[in-house]
Amino acid sequence: MEHDDDKTELRSTAVPSKNPPGNELPVGTRVGEFEIAGLVGKGGFGIVYLAYDCSLGRHVALKEYMPSGIASRSAGQNVTVTSPRFTDVFNAGMKSFINEARLLARFDSAALVKVHRFWEANGTAYMAMPFYEGITLKQAYQERKLVPDEQWIRTLLADLLDAVETIHGAHCLHRDIAPDNILLRTGGRPLLLDFGAARHVIGDMTHDLTAIVKPGFAPIEQYADIPGLKQGPWTDIYALGAVIYYLIIGKAPPAAVARSVNDEMLPARKVGKGRYSESFLMIVDRALTVRPEQRIQSVQAWRQALAGEDETRLLSPQMSAQRAAQPVEVIPEAVPSIRNSTPLPDAADVSSDATVGLIHPTPPQSEASRPTAGTRRRRWQYALAALALIAGIAAAPVLWYWGSSQWERSRPHTELTESVTSGDLDKLKRVIAAGADVNARGRAGLTALQWAARNGRPDAVNELIAAGANVHVEARGDPFYGKTALGFAAFYSGNVEVIKALIAAGAVVDHRDEGGNTPLMSAAVQGYILAVEALIAAGADVNRRSNAGLTPLRYATGYSDNPRHPDVVSILKTAGAQD
Repeated sequence: MEHDDDKTELRSTAVPSKNPPGNELPVGTRVGEFEIAGLVGKGGFGIVYLAYDCSLGRHVALKEYMPSGIASRSAGQNVTVTSPRFTDVFNAGMKSFINEARLLARFDSAALVKVHRFWEANGTAYMAMPFYEGITLKQAYQERKLVPDEQWIRTLLADLLDAVETIHGAHCLHRDIAPDNILLRTGGRPLLLDFGAARHVIGDMTHDLTAIVKPGFAPIEQYADIPGLKQGPWTDIYALGAVIYYLIIGKAPPAAVARSVNDEMLPARKVGKGRYSESFLMIVDRALTVRPEQRIQSVQAWRQALAGEDETRLLSPQMSAQRAAQPVEVIPEAVPSIRNSTPLPDAADVSSDATVGLIHPTPPQSEASRPTAGTRRRRWQYALAALALIAGIAAAPVLWYWGSSQWERSRPHTELTESVTSGDLDKLKRVIAAGADVNARGRAGLTALQWAARNGRPDAVNELIAAGANVHVEARGDPFYGKTALGFAAFYSGNVEVIKALIAAGAVVDHRDEGGNTPLMSAAVQGYILAVEALIAAGADVNRRSNAGLTPLRYATGYSDNPRHPDVVSILKTAGAQD
C-alpha cells in the first residue's frame, strides 16, 4: 500500500497499526468526540487515523494536519513548529487545509471524498471523513488487478468526469489528479482523493516545486504564473489525459516542462494502436496537448467527444477563442504567497470559497480590448521561451522573474549547445576546435556542459571539461536559479559516468540551488540508485535539508512510510541518513 504526501485519505483494506510511532497520536487518544483506533497512513503533510465517532457510533477516517518537515508533536497532543521561522508557513498551510475541508463538505458526488466535519484543536486542524476501503489505481495497475481495456477506462472516466465536473461547477480546480490519488473502492468505482491544498501552499512558500506539481501529470501552466498560461478546467483535463495515458502505456507522459522544450512523448494513437479505437486515442492526445488553448477545454466537451458528437468542432484549437472571451484565473490559496505580495484576509474573514485551486471568471472583455489572435499567439511564443528552463525540482518563481533573467530564457541554441543536444560529438569537437566559448549560454540560458549533463552525455561532458568548461556555472533561468551541471545530471539523467566526471573536475557535491536542493536530493527523488551511490561515495551529506526542511531520505520515500524508492532508502540509511 502506498501513502505519499498528497494521498493521505483513509483508503486501505489493511489493518491499521495499533502502536504508531513518531508524531502520531496513540490509540485511545480522544480528539473531540473521536477516539483514535489506529494509524492508517501518513505523509509529509498529514496523518490519517482510524477513529471511532463516540457520538454517532461509527468508524471514520480522521485526518490531522501535520507538515512533518516543519512541525512536530510536543508535550501532550499539541502540534508546534520546529523553528519560529516556519510559523507563517505552518499557519498558511493550516488555513488552506481548513478551506479544503470546507470545500469538500459542500460537494455531493459519489466519486469525491465527503467531509463530515472539520475543526481546529491542539494547535493544528482536523477533518473527519467516511472510512473508505480500497486500493489506489496505481497500486491496482502495478499489481495487475485490473485489465485497462477501452471499455473499462471509459467506465472509470465517466465517474471521474462527474467528480471533476462537480469541482469545476463550484469554480474550483483539483490540480492533483494522478493514479496514486484515485482510490478504487470495493466494486471498482473510483474515488478522487484530496486536493493537497496545504501541500501546495507550503511548497509554494518554501520554493519546493516537487510539493507543488507531480511531473508527468501536471500541465505546463502549473509550474509558474506566466501571463498567457492561466489555469482553468483545461488544467485538470490534462491530468485526466495523463492518467489514461498511464493506463495505456504503463508510465506517465514526460514532464510537461520537458515537453515544452523538446516533446519526446509518443502519442497515445501510436502506443495504443490496435488495442484501443483511433478516435479514443485521439481524444487522449488532445487532452495532453502542451499548449493549454489547444486542449479539450471542458468536461462537457470531453463527454461529447467520447460520444462521437462532432469531435472536430469540440476539440479544435479554436476553443482558444472561447477561452479568451471568458478568461479564468486561479485565486491565491487564502494566504499570502511569494507570488502575491498583497495581504489576504485572516482565517475568520475568508469566505467558504477560499481554497487552493479556486477560480473566478473575470468579466468578459469588450471587443475593442480583447486581445487579437496575433497578440495571443505572440504571448504564447513569449511564454514558451520563458518556460524553456522549468524542468526540475528547484524553486518557485520570485518577484524579479521578469527582470534580469528574462533575456536568459529566450536565448536560442549556440552552435555548441546545439551540437550537444543533437548528439553530434564530431560537430562538438569541431566547434570547440574553432575557438567557441565553452561557457557561453545557449538555449534556455544553459551552458553546453549543463545540457550535456542534463542529457546524460558522458562523451560530451568529458570533451567540454577538457576544453575548460566551468563545472561551477549556475543556471539563471527560473526556477533553476543556482543549479549546476551536477544538479542537472542528478535530476534528469542520473548518468553515473557524467556524475563522476563532474565530481572529478571539481563540482561541489553538496551544492545547493535556490530551493536548497542538493544533487543527492535530486537523485533520491528520481530513484537513481547508482547516482545516489556515487554522490554518497564522493561525500554528499545524507542529512542535508532543503528549504522545505526535507532530507534526501524524505525525497526517496515520497514523504510517506512506504518508500517510493526502497533501494535508495536502504542505501541512504546505510550511509547514516535520518528522517
